Amino acid sequence: MHSIQFANLLHMDYWFKQPDAASGFTMWFLVLSFLALTLAGLVLRTWRYYHQEKFTREIMRRLSNLGFTIGLLGLLWMFFRQESVLFLAWRFWLLFLALIFVWWLTTIARYAVQRVPQLRAEEASKQSKEKYLPGNR
Repeated sequence: MHSIQFANLLHMDYWFKQPDAASGFTMWFLVLSFLALTLAGLVLRTWRYYHQEKFTREIMRRLSNLGFTIGLLGLLWMFFRQESVLFLAWRFWLLFLALIFVWWLTTIARYAVQRVPQLRAEEASKQSKEKYLPGNR
């Protein structure tokens, strides 16, 4: 059994050396996580068409793009790791993918929490002004 040593995370050679092929719990955890992200992206892509509100559809579109992209890139990285492809199997790519995931999720959350209420207020203001303009009946 291989034990996890967190001190390894502080060494550059851990991130930039050729890792062994994943096995056991690690392999299944990573594969199932990336598959779950990919499937969640596909499900959200389908479900967004059932929502009438355009801002909810936009949030679901962004989340589906996130899940599908990160899931597929993660599965591709797992393939490279299992096949011991030089450079593309490094653990650095998993760290890079995790950072992209966090950044992307943060931008989606910022859009949903900050920008959507502003857009809704602008749309409500625009509709209240347009009801008094001629030719909109």
